Amino acid sequence: MTPPAKTRIPPEPIRLAYLDLMYRTLTVLRSQIGGDLYEPAALWELAEAVHDVPSMLLDYGARFDDETYRHIYLRPFDERWSCRAPHRLERHVEQTGKNVAASERSVLPPEPVVRAYLHLLQRAFLFLRLPWENEPAELAARRDLADALHNVPSMLQKYGAWINDERFRSIYLRPFDKQWGHKVFRLESAIEADIGAI
Repeated sequence: MTPPAKTRIPPEPIRLAYLDLMYRTLTVLRSQIGGDLYEPAALWELAEAVHDVPSMLLDYGARFDDETYRHIYLRPFDERWSCRAPHRLERHVEQTGKNVAASERSVLPPEPVVRAYLHLLQRAFLFLRLPWENEPAELAARRDLADALHNVPSMLQKYGAWINDERFRSIYLRPFDKQWGHKVFRLESAIEADIGAI
């Protein structure tokens, strides 16, 4: 899937709320895949509920806006898993959006970096939402994928404050690729292909 020619980013409160939702989701997945705290179906459906956030952030309003996304993905997840899920998605988006006004302003990376990393997150969520077997190697690969990408939303919020594209690749993407790239997909190659296609 090729990113859109021009990124239409949503207003800052919406963008930051959904970036934080992806961060929290990846944090839960990296710690709970293969665990016994949440049902595997809840984790699959959590990844499913968040999998299209990157495309919404890439081309805001084309397929989804905030309200449409909540209606299609977040509310159904919350209704099904409200008592047994890691967190209520719609409430999280609302509270985070309200708290943005009190926080520092975000610093976006260059547009090619934003597009490449959002596309990478979308690809990862598509993989993570697939049902998995309880085979230790497969569970470890999925946990490590969530771990490798859980800080992408933070990087996209505060680019350069603590990390940039090159450092992120060195700290997170390359170690994942070395261990799991042959089995899952190569994260740095995906970033290179997207940035090179621009």
